[in-house]
Amino acid sequence: MTFSKRNRSFILIFFFFSLGQALLAAGHRVRLATHETFRSFVRDNGLEFFPLAGDPADLMSFMVKNAGIIPSMGSILAGDVSKRLNILADILESTWLACTANDDETLLPFTAEAIIANPPSFGHIHCAEKLQISLHIMFTMPWTPTTAFPHPLCNMDRSKGSIGKINFYSYRIIDMLVSFRSQ
Repeated sequence: MTFSKRNRSFILIFFFFSLGQALLAAGHRVRLATHETFRSFVRDNGLEFFPLAGDPADLMSFMVKNAGIIPSMGSILAGDVSKRLNILADILESTWLACTANDDETLLPFTAEAIIANPPSFGHIHCAEKLQISLHIMFTMPWTPTTAFPHPLCNMDRSKGSIGKINFYSYRIIDMLVSFRSQ
């Protein structure tokens, strides 16, 4: 089965949408903050929506051009990294507004009482800290070593050995890079 970039984004949104539906059924007020592309899907299915900055296609394009953690020299020279930093600033600002701003259609006041976020999303930890609310991290991809597929941030040549071993060790490589970066 293959998916387009838009379909991959939809799968991620669908996971949080399903969780939101369950929370709504349990009596909670739920706001799904994501990109404008998904407004009608979210609203048409009974959840509140708040638009995050950035275009998912542009964000995905950057990730495809720069698989892994370190951007390519071509992206650096083309100015893609500085453009990405500007987009991230906009996303951070919109993340705060998603937690605190009135609904943009009904104008109902809103302040988040908890945040459920995808780890690669931006700003969730800062918003939770500022609002003094709980933050729950939920990832739709594995973050623990497995032989079934590689770490989502690792772009390795898998033709040079046992795919299972390469997949498994891809998690170790990312762990080492993250540990090294934080020192």
